[in-house]
Amino acid sequence: MRWTRPTTGPAARTAGPSSRNGRRRRSSAGSGATTPPTHTRRLPRPSEIRPPARRCAHYDGARREERMQVAVEGIVETLRGVPPARFQPGEVCARLRGLLLDPRTLQPYLHFAPRRYTRNLIYRDEIFELIALCWEPHSQSPIHNHSGQLCWLSIQRGALRLENFKSLDGPGPGDGIRLVPNGGLTRAMEGALDLQQGENAIHRVSNPFDDRAVSLHVYSRPYDTCIAYDPPSQTARVMRLCYHSIGGKLVDDPPEQLQ
Repeated sequence: MRWTRPTTGPAARTAGPSSRNGRRRRSSAGSGATTPPTHTRRLPRPSEIRPPARRCAHYDGARREERMQVAVEGIVETLRGVPPARFQPGEVCARLRGLLLDPRTLQPYLHFAPRRYTRNLIYRDEIFELIALCWEPHSQSPIHNHSGQLCWLSIQRGALRLENFKSLDGPGPGDGIRLVPNGGLTRAMEGALDLQQGENAIHRVSNPFDDRAVSLHVYSRPYDTCIAYDPPSQTARVMRLCYHSIGGKLVDDPPEQLQ
């Protein structure tokens, strides 16, 4: 089965046939947000879905010389080879553990912006999306959940702080949502692999350090909104998600404040 990459940027040069009309679709996710064409895949029947396997949260990674280095195209094909019913924590963790992307193939997708982080889409279909997040020093995400979906985070460069939270009042949205710290890693280094799963998985990712960082994120299923939390006001609101680039090409009008 052939797959559809974004039809612009470096990914298009090595991809198979593009989508039917070869154009990006503008989403309703806010100024500058675009959604690429997606490839249709057969979805599993309930009887085909396996229960979630073991967690791989906070795997500290192997030494750099022991990690497997693969091209971006290689990890996309590897993940596409996972049957939809088996796209579960243990199965995907096994494919991401120790992963080191070839910097030459990752570089076209790395777009930094001053004083913040960026979300750079590499690939998306109905089962998963692959995004490179670029972190300037002292940038951070909002505290957020993942709309009940699975999220794998693999640090490819630098170091990040991973903070988990627990809601005492349900996932929200709404007022009176209290959060308490629930573990994490103060300094997760290159090679670390983290998993967030379930409606109650709430975290914040930040780069409080002086060097840039890059993380690779796999989301299954893809989603365009999540809930962002503000502990001082005890509020939780729906937040629309935007891309800074698609297939290595900057969106026409990147939002100043990327969510």
